[in-house]
Amino acid sequence: MILKRYLPYCFGIFLPLVRQRINFLNVMKRIFLLLIIYSGIVSGQTSDTLLTDLNRQLEDDSTNVEVLIQRATHFYELYEFDKALTDITQSKLYVSNDPYVYYLSGLIHNDLSNYLSALDDINKAIELNPSPVFFQARAMTYLSMGKYEEAVRDSYQFKEMEELSMSFFLVQVIANQKMGKLDESIMICQEAIERYSDFSEIYNLLSRSYNLKGNDQAAMEAIEKAIQLAPDIEYYYQTKANLEIKTIINEEVTIESPEKKWRYNDINLENYDGFDKLVKKRKKKYYFESLREKYKRDYTDLTLDECFMLYYGFSSHKRYSPYFGSTDDEITNLRNSLYQGDYKQVIKNAEIILEKDLSQLEAYLLLARAYLYTGNKDKAYENYYKYTVFLESIIATGDGRSFDSPFIVINIHDEYVIMNYLGITSNSQSLNNMGEHTYDVHQYYKDMQDGEMYFLIDKPFSSMGKVF
Repeated sequence: MILKRYLPYCFGIFLPLVRQRINFLNVMKRIFLLLIIYSGIVSGQTSDTLLTDLNRQLEDDSTNVEVLIQRATHFYELYEFDKALTDITQSKLYVSNDPYVYYLSGLIHNDLSNYLSALDDINKAIELNPSPVFFQARAMTYLSMGKYEEAVRDSYQFKEMEELSMSFFLVQVIANQKMGKLDESIMICQEAIERYSDFSEIYNLLSRSYNLKGNDQAAMEAIEKAIQLAPDIEYYYQTKANLEIKTIINEEVTIESPEKKWRYNDINLENYDGFDKLVKKRKKKYYFESLREKYKRDYTDLTLDECFMLYYGFSSHKRYSPYFGSTDDEITNLRNSLYQGDYKQVIKNAEIILEKDLSQLEAYLLLARAYLYTGNKDKAYENYYKYTVFLESIIATGDGRSFDSPFIVINIHDEYVIMNYLGITSNSQSLNNMGEHTYDVHQYYKDMQDGEMYFLIDKPFSSMGKVF
């Protein structure tokens, strides 16, 4: 049927864009928007000239509802949600009985975290046409709002529709995981596998359920099966890397919550002011040059403590220049080369950057993607691992929620890499001095709540002062 025919295509487009700590709900929404498109409810035209053509038509007639809806859909596919919302809101002025208009408006509001507005629109779509597709969209909205029982209830509304039966399992698994019903989620995954044995995402969700239960071996087997079925999906490698961190790097590490919070075995963050001595003095356990040699011999042999001190220790290196070096421009060039499909150039330049500065977190991610897109899965995983373990070692420095427990970074750009990894977008940023320390504080909105994220930036800030 439709979903079976186009699902591999949908996942091939969207899942590689998602980080390890994914918002899987957004992925599902993209899939089912494409399902609607291929079902013929809206046009499936996707040529490069589409936007130009739509703009021209609206210049001729700004009230052309069909074109407004098509452009809103196009903007939504491009992740330009504000533009999509403008067009679909204008469409509502001219039509009041088109369920797709309210459905798309609901998806857009969901992506903008306007969950109450999303729910209102999708309810209107269901009122106009109780289609299983719209119940599926409402289930996802309920998941975003943390209303898991309601999501499960809605999932039964589209269970019997063949094209949507796979989404029934996905909603059921995610809701049960969120409610802590791990045995139920595992059972549902296994039932789904009986019907869709080649669907990689079910194995990924099964891996997460086993991981939350503490069954590391089963979790690893499941994620490796997911990679076997879909070797081009990026965040599977990062999931595997997290399992490796747990089971190999630091077997004594504890997990603070289901969302995972690594703890150091040896580093005492209360002694932060003494970290410089630990990385600069040759006889110290965390002497930077010794850690770097160990890392080059076998990067998997470092503990989480050592990974962070290796990252932090680069701030003592003569090449450390967070504000006035050329690395930012080099990273920008890597992004551009990756976007243009020049993967060999990305690999060449990223290797050069990391040879001279191993603290450049984004370079690992871009290098991993380049290797993945050229078919070198082993090198891709190696760099996903390095990217993930450095990030997790930084995240272990605090919870990022206060001046008393900030994330410690040595590059300002790393603040944005970490927020992106955590699925957070900064709305504003402010510089703060507290005693002898300097912090960046970011304001953000996520999961229907305002939040703040704190970063300790003594190293980059003091480096700027030395130049002047």
